[in-house]
Amino acid sequence: MTDALTALQAAVDALLKAVTSGDLAQVVPAVTGVVTGLVKLIAAILVGSGLPVPADLPPVQPPAELPATPPTGTLPVR
Repeated sequence: MTDALTALQAAVDALLKAVTSGDLAQVVPAVTGVVTGLVKLIAAILVGSGLPVPADLPPVQPPAELPATPPTGTLPVR
């Protein structure tokens, strides 16, 4: 379980770095990494509790295209 937690911590660190970079192309894979890390951590917890081992999960499919974001000049400022 510690390996899964360490991997999740690394994925969250990568997500924070991607989000602060402002590059959407880096954010989407980082989010995928966090979701995968969460699933693996939950699976490790369940295995440690004596429940049956879950079958290998298929990889998360990437979105067909990145969502459109408005230009920064059109965002409302408060």
